[in-house]
Amino acid sequence: MWKQYLSITWRKLRIQRLYSIVNLAGLTIGLVACWCICLYIYDELKYDKFYPKADRIFRLVSHQSWPKGALHLATTSAPFAGAIMQDYPEVENTTRFSTEGGGIVKVDENQVPIDGIYFTDSSVFKVFDYPLLYGNPATALSRPNTIVLTESLAVQLFGNAGHAIDQTLQIDEQELTVTGVMKDIPEQSHLKFKALRSWPVTNDPNSWLYFDIYTYLLLHEGSHLENQLSSFYPKYLAGKMEVNSFRFELQPITSIHLNSHLDYELSANGNFKTIYIFSFIAFLILIIACINYINISTAKAGVRMKEIGVRKSLGSGSLQLTQMFLLESFMVTTFAALLAIASLYFVLPSFNQLTGKNIRLDDIATNKLALAVLGFIVVVGATAGIFPALLLAKTKAIRALQEISKFKSYSSYTRKSLVVFQFSTAIILITISAIVALQMRYVNKTNLGFNKESSLVFHIQSMQVRKNIDALKTELAKASFIKSVAASSNAIGTNFLGSMGYSGQLDDGSYSPNIIANDLYVDENFLQTLDIQLLKGRNFDLQSGDLEHGIIINETFAKKLGIKDPVGKIIRYQTDSKGTLTQRQITGVIKDFHVYSLQHSIIPLALKLPMSREMEDNIFVKFEAGHATEAIDYIKSVYKKFDSYPLDVHFVNENFAAHYKKEQQQGSVLLTFTFLAVFIACLGLFGLAAFMAEQRTKEIGVRKVLGATTYQIVWMMSIDFLKLVLIAALIAIPLAWWGGFSWLLNFAYHVKIHWWLFVLSGFLAGIIAFVTIGFQAVKSAKANPAKSLRTQ
Repeated sequence: MWKQYLSITWRKLRIQRLYSIVNLAGLTIGLVACWCICLYIYDELKYDKFYPKADRIFRLVSHQSWPKGALHLATTSAPFAGAIMQDYPEVENTTRFSTEGGGIVKVDENQVPIDGIYFTDSSVFKVFDYPLLYGNPATALSRPNTIVLTESLAVQLFGNAGHAIDQTLQIDEQELTVTGVMKDIPEQSHLKFKALRSWPVTNDPNSWLYFDIYTYLLLHEGSHLENQLSSFYPKYLAGKMEVNSFRFELQPITSIHLNSHLDYELSANGNFKTIYIFSFIAFLILIIACINYINISTAKAGVRMKEIGVRKSLGSGSLQLTQMFLLESFMVTTFAALLAIASLYFVLPSFNQLTGKNIRLDDIATNKLALAVLGFIVVVGATAGIFPALLLAKTKAIRALQEISKFKSYSSYTRKSLVVFQFSTAIILITISAIVALQMRYVNKTNLGFNKESSLVFHIQSMQVRKNIDALKTELAKASFIKSVAASSNAIGTNFLGSMGYSGQLDDGSYSPNIIANDLYVDENFLQTLDIQLLKGRNFDLQSGDLEHGIIINETFAKKLGIKDPVGKIIRYQTDSKGTLTQRQITGVIKDFHVYSLQHSIIPLALKLPMSREMEDNIFVKFEAGHATEAIDYIKSVYKKFDSYPLDVHFVNENFAAHYKKEQQQGSVLLTFTFLAVFIACLGLFGLAAFMAEQRTKEIGVRKVLGATTYQIVWMMSIDFLKLVLIAALIAIPLAWWGGFSWLLNFAYHVKIHWWLFVLSGFLAGIIAFVTIGFQAVKSAKANPAKSLRTQ
């Protein structure tokens, strides 16, 4: 019996070639798209789960709030790790990271700029259990001026990982000894370093108000700590910060990548919203592909009713017929799955390029992959085949032979409902894709509060060049097309500015509670070079004692202080572990400008003159419009006089654009799969249009004989489908608005969702549907009516 069913199924697939191709293509594309998204989600969910003690590792983060705002930091200050270890027996160990360990790495006469070198404690190997290929984890970072390299960096610097041990290298003229080589960090980690350095001897570990350290805790088995942290605040922060507005949070390391979006994150994290959205898209694409099969199967059901009637008259039961139709479905689905697996090997490289990932099928266990494929075949085969199978199999023999028209009416209603679902989905995806595209355009075009079109920036890695910064700036300013040159301690747009607590003098002479503000050291030319507007007061003046006593704040800082005229008021802050307060006088207030990407709101900002030229490691150059290429070439040529290593010069706004890379990748993925969803829907619509044209061949012939034009026939065949698209648009609008708005919440500043966007999406879906149907309709309309009337 099964052999007979297989033979019949294979023969039908060959005879009904067009519908077989439509079904097979739709299911194959749907499966490839769905599996790609599933692999992406699988990769995102794996982050930081490879650590042996992942369930006990937590990151300590800090939150401060005040009446008109809040600051949420992925960092703490350095002393917290030791204090929390001392006060809470639940803590087995702690370790800290600072990202400031990179620079020019010199091995013999070779120099290489390396970022991603972290300062850390020797306890890092007890908390994270990083496997060392060479060296002893217990002692690797226990001495000052030691460094552990990742395997890839060791090979890059020394040619062989084993040869790196006990070798010396220099970073910013400081000599370090290689005491270990560890395996490369898996890509699914929010900690992405290339080397670990022992904590610098010159670092002050007791500075409580510098929030620039990443602190991790390893708790004992079964321990819980977060509810006990409330007593930790007053003990160590009393008199230093507004304790009631400050709290700590323990983040499980496995939840950081998808759930944490704080200031000073080590890198751009993923988002659970994206996981939900992509999961939903994968589900919808698969459903759309299944709907194609269901629609064409139910459309062809009327033709097969006589076959069903005859089979039932000859003794076939409902179960046997159900098995036959399900076998058809499973056969098509199995072919589609095999094609999809083969296609994945060709598609994955492009998908990886689109998403910035390195997903490989080889990384997934063969048994898991086989089970996943088998599961998809069963689910998709059953989903696509069960409805038409039950619908046809339950029909009685006499009705199957006599009441085909009633079945056609019933199946027509079902098909219309499913077409509405398909195009509702397509319109939702088109609208959300448009919202993402508009937001990406907005973040790249919006005014950031400074001159981003004519401003270049470069980072100075060499400590020797930093010592000669004045000479470099003087040389750069000599060109006629260079309008101004400035320096700062950090490059804006990198999302890595320092922060500390400031207390401001109020109108009554008292001082405000401490406010955490971004901290940026700039020279006297910074405002002029970036065209930052000075609202009140004056710029820095080296002749007026501003080097030690002056400070400029932004509008947001002034508002937080709540004083009418902040110019001349005193700002004070702690500068050492003894609680010594340094005072500075506000010389000016500047208009708010963005130092972070637009995912973040503008927060208080304090500008100060650098105490030493070595702090000026980022140079900003303002050039005459139209001279960008000349300016870049000139900067590189000048820099060669000070350092032989090639320089990376880029526009300031490129720093900001780097933080939108993940959203742009997500937008590209969404756009790609929107196209695929629409294409699959159109495949099904094309198949239905072909079937409808086939069924109405004689009617079309009669209409042509009676004088109907090609346009009238095309409109007659299209109007019913266009009505369905209109219904689909009405259903899609609220869902598309909700989906788009939810995604926009990732940004503190975003576009407005306008009504015309939904109209445009619906109109575009209508045009796509009309073109798809019109192709088949024109073909039918131009057929010879005499030939049409001789059919059926």
